[in-house]
Amino acid sequence: MACDPDAEVIREALRDWKVRRELRQEELTALKADIDQALAQVAAGRVSEFNAERIVERAKKLLASRKRPG
Repeated sequence: MACDPDAEVIREALRDWKVRRELRQEELTALKADIDQALAQVAAGRVSEFNAERIVERAKKLLASRKRPG
């Protein structure tokens, strides 16, 4: 029985979508853990200064370093 090329394209697209979804979920989980850790530091009084711009810049760098090619 011959394989339907359209069906294979769809299967490959679904596999790719699932992998990307799993990677996004891993990134979100890691980001949530980082946020929880930061909030715990604030609650413990280990943060003396709040600089929103610095925090946003660090978050962007962290996310960029976690991005995987593809």
